[in-house]
Amino acid sequence: LARTLCDLGDVLPPDAVERAFDDVVRRGSSTRWIRLTAERLARPNAPGPRLVLRLLDLHESRGTVRDSWFERLVESCLRHPELDDLVIQHELRDEAGRVVARFDLAVPSAQLGIEAHSRRHHFGAAGEASDEHRDNAAGRLGWDVMYIGYGDVRSPSTVLDEVLARVRIRRGQLGAA
Repeated sequence: LARTLCDLGDVLPPDAVERAFDDVVRRGSSTRWIRLTAERLARPNAPGPRLVLRLLDLHESRGTVRDSWFERLVESCLRHPELDDLVIQHELRDEAGRVVARFDLAVPSAQLGIEAHSRRHHFGAAGEASDEHRDNAAGRLGWDVMYIGYGDVRSPSTVLDEVLARVRIRRGQLGAA
């Protein structure tokens, strides 16, 4: 898999390689093994290994990968200076340090969790109950949660406008404007 990622980087766009990288890491492949492979294959005329090394550095700085590519689509809508503290896979902890919620994306300065809302993970009795439990737990800690559906990302500027509006309101409420 590590060699395949490096080879893909030679022939596919970076987004496609990032999607494959996230999937490989999400499935439990060793990032150390991927790094050693990419370093061994690195050559001046081979962009793939260099791309994989950049993805590894990004992964290490974040400490995690997204749960789905849809989350990456939502994240790509949210590139804006006012959202410079956007975090993927943000764990909200209570006073005792227990994880009470995990958001696909979050803007901690606005205490706003953002969920990439998909039928696969959020519909049905179990998904709805899980979301309700998480949202209520987050609400007890003063957090707000918003959902962005797949249809929404077809208009990235609308998603950005909606999130910015909510962030500005939340920061105003929190005195962090």
